[in-house]
Amino acid sequence: MLTLIAFAALLVGGGFLLARQGWVRPEAASELNRIVLVGPLPALVLLAVHDVTPRAALLALPALAWAAVAVSLLLGWLVSRALGLGRPESGAVMLAMAFGNTTYLGYPAIEALYGRDQLGLAVWFDQLGATLAATTAGAFVAFHFGAVASGRWAVARRLATFPPLWAVALGLATTTLAVPGPLRELLGRLADLTVPLMLLALGLALRPAGLGARWRSLAAVAAYKLIGMPALVWLACRALGLPEAIVRVAVLEAAMPVMFYALVLAQAGGLAATLVADLVMASTLASLVTIPLWWWLVG
Repeated sequence: MLTLIAFAALLVGGGFLLARQGWVRPEAASELNRIVLVGPLPALVLLAVHDVTPRAALLALPALAWAAVAVSLLLGWLVSRALGLGRPESGAVMLAMAFGNTTYLGYPAIEALYGRDQLGLAVWFDQLGATLAATTAGAFVAFHFGAVASGRWAVARRLATFPPLWAVALGLATTTLAVPGPLRELLGRLADLTVPLMLLALGLALRPAGLGARWRSLAAVAAYKLIGMPALVWLACRALGLPEAIVRVAVLEAAMPVMFYALVLAQAGGLAATLVADLVMASTLASLVTIPLWWWLVG
């Protein structure tokens, strides 16, 4: 876990310094994210979806993830309406409230806190739940509220040509087929580029001046993401009488900070990407306190 945090800090900090010193244009963040969208991310999604075989006994985990995303998107929309935010800002808030870093921080956290044998439960919550929702519902929000595409047909065209969605479809269609060894290695190496490129792009997109100027809104969204959402998932688990192992994993996954992929979606759809970058950074830093707290609470 500490190694992962150090790796993330190195890349985010490196990207920030490159932009601040003028060695790389800050606008390069969107170019990096476009590269992620057409190559590394589809490879990652394809392998992940292909390798997860649904089992009825564990379907509670992705169901909880989808329910949490739906509630959070609705709350994000209501909050945005109440604050009178524009469409790009509303979409950014909705993405940040709904989608957490359940893969790149969630997996290491679950393994470190509960052991490798519990990692399979995290995969169910993430791949069939949170990540699949981000790739589908998250993409719809980004294009519907963004400045890049407007109108029903424009949104439909953007979704139809969105590479990660094609990867989801292909992964689901080939679950019963074996991936040849050389092809799997090629896709795996391509997928390994996803996280480093996302982290570097996040560092390039950071604007520290914005953190102080809007700290109240950042704190409110981060508080919901790190405290409100896991609390809702915990209450749902208790109401359904789910086993303790599922409760622990579901709550910890729901407690993850804002997903790095939210920044990719924000830039792809023309949302307020700087706001999303600030929310990713603020929630990730705060999660160093809140994740251990949830671990202590759920056991």
